Amino acid sequence: MSVEPAPGTGPRPPSPQLGLLPMIIFGSRWLQLPLYLGLIVAQCVYIALFLKELWHLFAMAIIGISSIALLRTFIEAGNLGSDRAGFTETAVMWQVLIHLTFVVSAIGIAYVDKLSESGMRKHAE
Repeated sequence: MSVEPAPGTGPRPPSPQLGLLPMIIFGSRWLQLPLYLGLIVAQCVYIALFLKELWHLFAMAIIGISSIALLRTFIEAGNLGSDRAGFTETAVMWQVLIHLTFVVSAIGIAYVDKLSESGMRKHAE
């Protein structure tokens, strides 16, 4: 019965010695570390700006959808009071109020964004 050495404890083949140029090239990878860290930070900033713009696109999409629904209601408003009307005067009033709420909210969000941007510019100076 033969006894084999445990894995990793046997003799290792000699590692090749690198020359000066390959050592410099291999060691220069650390020079790229600040670049990679800067790219990671820049990507985080881009993601934050993208999410902010996506949110604004969402507020504007809601206003667009509300505008189209309200336009359809106004087109059919000639049928109010008849059997062909799909809604009442109260429903039209509520649609207008809801749409105005969306518009006022969008204006408020835009105003707050403008204030925060101007505040950041003053702070940066």
